[in-house]
Amino acid sequence: MEIAEKQTKISLLQCKVGSLVTSNITVFKLRP
Repeated sequence: MEIAEKQTKISLLQCKVGSLVTSNITVFKLRP
């Protein structure tokens, strides 16, 4: 059970990081 909990936490962190990266990329692209 502990391993599954760690995997879920890691996946959530990856999702947060991915969303931050995508938002940063969009901001850079919108800049002239």
